Amino acid sequence: MTMIILYHIYLFFALACLASFLMLWAYRTIHSGAIIWGRSQCDHCQRKLPYWALCPVLGYLLCRGRCQACQAPVPLYYPLIEVLFACAASYLVFQGAYSDLAILAVLTLMTATDLTAGMVPDRFQVLLFLICLFREETWQIDRWLQALILGLALYALNQVIKEGLGGADIKLFSMLCLAYGLSASLEIILLSSALALLYFFLSRHDKQGALPFVPFISLGVIIQLIFL
Repeated sequence: MTMIILYHIYLFFALACLASFLMLWAYRTIHSGAIIWGRSQCDHCQRKLPYWALCPVLGYLLCRGRCQACQAPVPLYYPLIEVLFACAASYLVFQGAYSDLAILAVLTLMTATDLTAGMVPDRFQVLLFLICLFREETWQIDRWLQALILGLALYALNQVIKEGLGGADIKLFSMLCLAYGLSASLEIILLSSALALLYFFLSRHDKQGALPFVPFISLGVIIQLIFL
């Protein structure tokens, strides 16, 4: 029993570390930095972060959500993404759903870039498409037709409702349709839209600013995979 508990703790921590690395990858992709080499630093004062501050979740708590040098606040979404990814990824590992885990990892990359810069690099979209191609279901001709129809429908809707979905959102929904089918994709669209609306009305989000939608799509995918 003790070994099982220790295994679960180890798995959670390892996956939280993976989430932390994915966010680092996303950040350095946007800022043209080296993904592997180089110490992490504060975005505001550029001071090197101490090693204990890099520990997923715990580092945020020990720092009380602030840089220890300049006291600039660290975005809350960092530990939230680490916890959520670790929990969802642990479930997928136990289910043996490794292709879903790979998709979740790329969605985490996209989420981080959308939150940080309000955009999704093409390289991450290509990476997700390649992962989708490794799924056996993807090679069914009806999946490609469904993905094409969904993409065209969302594009047409976006032409009517100005400032709606971004181009990356439409491509992402099409690729999710390719991976999971039309029914699951429609569920993800409904879930992500409902979550975005809930956040929009309950938060103090600037009504004039664009709301990053990829994080809500990622949440919709997690809910659909685990609960539906």
